[in-house]
Amino acid sequence: MPLSSQETLDGMVAARFHERMHVDLRPTLTPELIAEHEHQPFGQHSDALRRVLTYLGSFAIPGKLIVEYGGDERWYVSRFTTAPAGLRTERVTGPYPTEDAAVHAVFLRRLRQVFGVVA
Repeated sequence: MPLSSQETLDGMVAARFHERMHVDLRPTLTPELIAEHEHQPFGQHSDALRRVLTYLGSFAIPGKLIVEYGGDERWYVSRFTTAPAGLRTERVTGPYPTEDAAVHAVFLRRLRQVFGVVA
C-alpha cells in the first residue's frame, strides 16, 4: 500500500507503537503495581511501574494534568487550558492533603484515560 505522505507514515508507526505498548503493559497494571505507586509516587520504582510511567509520559496530552499547590498544605490536580488571555489552569480535583496523594490521583486518571483501568 503506497503512503501519500510522511504524516501518514508517522501516524501508522505511532498507532502501531501505541497498540503494541498497550498490549505489553496492560497485564502489568495490577493492584500491587497501583499500590506501589500510591505508597511511593516519587523515587525508586519497580521495572514494571517504571515502564508504565515512561509510557504515560511519552506522548503529548491535550489538557495536560498537573499538580498545583493551593496553599495551606492543600494540593490540587489542575488542567492546562488555553484562553484568549493565554495559558491558564483549571482545577479538576482536590484538595489533597499531600503532594504524593495529588500525584497518585493524576496517575489514576491517566490509567483510566489511556488503559481504561479503574483502580
